[in-house]
Amino acid sequence: MTEEEYIKEVCTKIKLIRVKKKMTQLELASKIGIEDSSLRRIESGKTNPTLKTIYRIASAFEIEVEEIFSFTIVTQTTDSDQEAKKDN
Repeated sequence: MTEEEYIKEVCTKIKLIRVKKKMTQLELASKIGIEDSSLRRIESGKTNPTLKTIYRIASAFEIEVEEIFSFTIVTQTTDSDQEAKKDN
């Protein structure tokens, strides 16, 4: 996973948690002290959130910061990968 892909995954996770918590972007932005346009850029992966912002987001969600960084990495496999696994 590249650096950009990792950042995108973290940003996507923030959005998923926000939706799960039934919060609007405006509500979350207000709670963490940023403009809703800044939160939109974070959630879309267009900007890299600071650790301070991630800490504030986790606090607003009432979760540990680690949960934001916890996600499953799905990799694509090719037919040759599948064949290699069968040979083992």
